[in-house]
Amino acid sequence: GRFLVEFAFTVSLFMAVRLLTIDLGEMKRIDLKEHFYQIRVPFFVFLAIPYVVAISSGWLSRLDTGTPVGDIVTMAVQLLVPVIGAMFANERLQTVLVIFNGVTYLAIEFQQLGVGFASGGTG
Repeated sequence: GRFLVEFAFTVSLFMAVRLLTIDLGEMKRIDLKEHFYQIRVPFFVFLAIPYVVAISSGWLSRLDTGTPVGDIVTMAVQLLVPVIGAMFANERLQTVLVIFNGVTYLAIEFQQLGVGFASGGTG
């Protein structure tokens, strides 16, 4: 279960980032916004896949009353951002999604850093 979830996260992130890259040799003019909106749906699908795999492998059943609310909110945002991003091409909404996604990633990193310091490690 855990290997499959971690594998899904790794492969999906690689594929999502690969969609964002552009072969500069084939383009005379580069419009990154236009490119993003062309690949938006598959990009967000790749971001959602690991959460679908995690949920189907029993990830949600491992959440209990002792799970911190911040963890649950972070997981919900990480799942909802790609779903909403794939559904709507509104530029302002996409901006809000980037901010929410970035904040949740920072929260995860700061939490892991805090756990590392609390356990005597460096992060």
